[in-house]
Amino acid sequence: MISRDELESLVVECHHVKEEHRRARPGSRVRRHLRTRMAELASRFETLLEEATADEDERARWRRHLRGLEGEPSEPQPRPFLRFRGRSDAGSTLEVLERGDGTLDAVVDGSLAERLVASDDLRGTLPGLTFSVGGTAFREAFSSSREVRGALVDAIEEGAPPPRPHVPALLRDGLIDRNLNLTPRGRRALELERRRRRATGAA
Repeated sequence: MISRDELESLVVECHHVKEEHRRARPGSRVRRHLRTRMAELASRFETLLEEATADEDERARWRRHLRGLEGEPSEPQPRPFLRFRGRSDAGSTLEVLERGDGTLDAVVDGSLAERLVASDDLRGTLPGLTFSVGGTAFREAFSSSREVRGALVDAIEEGAPPPRPHVPALLRDGLIDRNLNLTPRGRRALELERRRRRATGAA
């Protein structure tokens, strides 16, 4: 199922490319490339919209939002944002999910274990983070593949946005937000990948 964040991240990218097109010199190769890119993004947006909702009125609202004619639609409902995922020595899995009101749900093996007001611990950017719930320590782990994280490293180091084909996986793993910006978890993942590359001599 397509998430609200995936739709909104595509809206953000469309607006960014549209603004670049507006600033590009008329008749230039850059402007033609950006026009093609806008068409590709619009097509991708329609594909996602078909998967996200069957309600034609809701689709129309999203199309108006894409054109900047109204605010963000209410459907589909946003899903909690992943701030942390980790595993304990015993094999349990912890997910810390940010709710719409800013509070955090600590979910262990699929069941709510604790509700947190906030946690400064999750704002750090050094890899190897551990987070404790109920006296159990969980070491951070990532569900996105090494290929996806490696592509994100390459894009960031080139000054480019996150690679579009990998955006859904990056959102699900909490490495980027809907504005395509790196999250603290994303920065931890990138530093871990950079260290791996230095250790192995990988490009």
